[in-house]
Amino acid sequence: MKWDVILESLKAPARQVLLALYAFLVNEVIRFIAAKFGFEFTEEQKMQIMSYGTPIIWALLSWIDRMLHLIGKKIEESKAVGTSLLTRGLTRF
Repeated sequence: MKWDVILESLKAPARQVLLALYAFLVNEVIRFIAAKFGFEFTEEQKMQIMSYGTPIIWALLSWIDRMLHLIGKKIEESKAVGTSLLTRGLTRF
């Protein structure tokens, strides 16, 4: 099996892993604030914080995906041989 096939199959779940990491970090920050300052967030406030940040993280990942795609296209045009893995993007769809 070729490495490019393995890397291609790992790109699809990469976005979900990064979103899960974001959720974990937000929960850790909320826990730190509660422990350090004694301020407790309600469940509704926690959900609001998560819902505001998730589209921002998704947009950043989409922007990175688009930039890598454009860089890969420029590399392909300059080489005129083969295809660049960057033109496939972070996800397969």
